[in-house]
Amino acid sequence: MEELNSMKNQNEKSESSYSDTKLNLERKSWWESTYVFKYYNNETKSYREYFDIIPGNDESLARAKNQKEYFEYILFTSPYIPPDEFRVDYQNWIHNLSSKYFPDIFDIQLYKERYIDLCYFRIILPKTLYEEICKFLEKYDMLPIKDLILHIIARGQQYFTEK
Repeated sequence: MEELNSMKNQNEKSESSYSDTKLNLERKSWWESTYVFKYYNNETKSYREYFDIIPGNDESLARAKNQKEYFEYILFTSPYIPPDEFRVDYQNWIHNLSSKYFPDIFDIQLYKERYIDLCYFRIILPKTLYEEICKFLEKYDMLPIKDLILHIIARGQQYFTEK
């Protein structure tokens, strides 16, 4: 009987460990696909994430979510089950636009292989900044490609602030 209880406890610990590992991988994936916009801090002479979010740190994210200006936007949403032609056309359209106008901020080798590197599917930025970008895009009839533009801004900012 004691042996059976010991095996049961080991099994519970194993399941708990698996659950924790799965949760950690989900959080890691969430952070890897999320870009937090940056601003230039004159005091430190460096770029900092808005809302003092530390990428990978859930506590700093929780504090940021309580701020009035916090805004999280999901990129590239599509119908729940889009028709295959729509998905292929959409991906080709995004690929052509980004490779034609923004090749500097994307990996050239990926373009040679006809693969678009969409690494961010979520962005975090101040709500007022998001509204300014949307007004600009609306002014120039670019709202249909808003997600692509936001992704390009995020990739460009990442590329140029890490140099």
